[in-house]
Amino acid sequence: MTAFAIATEDALSEAVAETLLHQVGIRDIQVRLRKEGSGYLRSRIANFNRMAEKVMPVLLVTDLDRKH
Repeated sequence: MTAFAIATEDALSEAVAETLLHQVGIRDIQVRLRKEGSGYLRSRIANFNRMAEKVMPVLLVTDLDRKH
């Protein structure tokens, strides 16, 4: 089974990401990248893309409730 990384902005987004992966049979979440707010995710999107290309898939979940 493929290991995954999840990138989220808060505990709720992390729970959603875990649930989505579990629903499709993925339980191996090796990396959790979380910091409050979507700004962190936006500033690191290129890093997440490189990680997904070279290391492991990355599931990014954000709610964009306060788009800047």
